[in-house]
Amino acid sequence: MATLWYARDAKAWIAPTIATVGTTTTLKTQQVSSVEFTAKCKEVRISGGERDLEAINTLGIGQLDQQGRPTIIECVLTLVYDDATKTGTYLGGTTVTIGTTGFRRIQLGEHVTTGSDPIDRVRKSVLVELDDGTNKVYALLNNAYATTREWGLAADGHVEETLTFKTLAQNYYEEDNMNSGE
Repeated sequence: MATLWYARDAKAWIAPTIATVGTTTTLKTQQVSSVEFTAKCKEVRISGGERDLEAINTLGIGQLDQQGRPTIIECVLTLVYDDATKTGTYLGGTTVTIGTTGFRRIQLGEHVTTGSDPIDRVRKSVLVELDDGTNKVYALLNNAYATTREWGLAADGHVEETLTFKTLAQNYYEEDNMNSGE
């Protein structure tokens, strides 16, 4: 029987995509060398990747099953608010410094990406680490797009922001250093 596992800490790193995810080093080692943004997570939810099954009727004689393609993987991160200009740009925004006031402004909207990727958002790799002090679990969404961002004051008094990233199922990786012992 498995024991209950409590991760006391969660962190997230956002960086440029990993060209090829290797099998000789951990996901964290491969991604963290080029981090653009890191934050403590208050909540993490990863979902998706379902492979639905459909019945195909064969002229009333019987049925065959057909497996569907896996769906999009979605990661929702609720982070301790740090800097709007760091996370707002993932949705295709631009940042402007407001004179000498010390303020920076993020303005969302369309922007033109030069090169071979003419999309208003840039693909990123998003790494989530859950840690209980001994055991760690890493989840990586490579080639992920930020789709939503919201921020506000939580009931506990913390200012937090929630980011949603989505990627294809084949760009999702998960690893841990836990041995079940079962």
